[in-house]
Amino acid sequence: MSDPGPSPETREVPLTDLDAPPDPFDELEDAVAAGGTPDPDGTAPRVVVFDVGEVLIDETRVWSCWAELLGVTPLTFAAVLGAAIVQGQDHEVVFPAIAPNVDWHDFEDEHERRYGGFREEDLHADVRPCLDELRALGFRVVIAGNQPVRRSAQLTALDLPCDDLVTSEELGAEKPDTDFFVRLLRRCDLTDPAEVLYIGDRVDNDIVPAHDAGLRTCWLTRGPWGHLQDLPDDVEPDIVLEGLGELPLLLSSWRDD
Repeated sequence: MSDPGPSPETREVPLTDLDAPPDPFDELEDAVAAGGTPDPDGTAPRVVVFDVGEVLIDETRVWSCWAELLGVTPLTFAAVLGAAIVQGQDHEVVFPAIAPNVDWHDFEDEHERRYGGFREEDLHADVRPCLDELRALGFRVVIAGNQPVRRSAQLTALDLPCDDLVTSEELGAEKPDTDFFVRLLRRCDLTDPAEVLYIGDRVDNDIVPAHDAGLRTCWLTRGPWGHLQDLPDDVEPDIVLEGLGELPLLLSSWRDD
């Protein structure tokens, strides 16, 4: 005769069935995937996240080094890059267009040697004042963009006034992947995407995916992508700026409304 097992009165209850406080991050991925536009008249964001390239760092030296390695003038490189951006193509199409007989990947180490990483001179002039003022006003300042992990040490060495700094390689996800924003929110210990203002120069990599993930957005229209890309009709950033100088005052006024 088979063993009927313990009676209902004596059966052990699995630990997983016991009441436990809900994990606030359990539904974060679904919430970000569902997206939705935050109420523009809603509460101001508490956390301000800055992209790196052309938001904090002027990338002129990056492209000039590549032009030198490929044997063309910076103006020629910039023209081809601009054409690629206007056509909605990635910057990697520039290299075979300029030097079709070489593999640009073979020059990456030499490019890094000549470039030498981020320097103080590469920072846009409005970066330090903006970050300083935002922190003084009580906003949490975070730096997070598509960068290799080696850039993290270079940014750290610049001693920027921020509360956290992380690269896409450290997060394990790159924009425009939604997972980048999910992991960013987890790192910030936030469950409401609308508490974050993401500042970026690229419509395709920054503004559209951040908007679709439910974050608030600030489009910074400087650098090649900032000047040449157009917004889709159904995406409206919360803020559009040509530089960072006005940002602290705008956010402070928004918070006080």
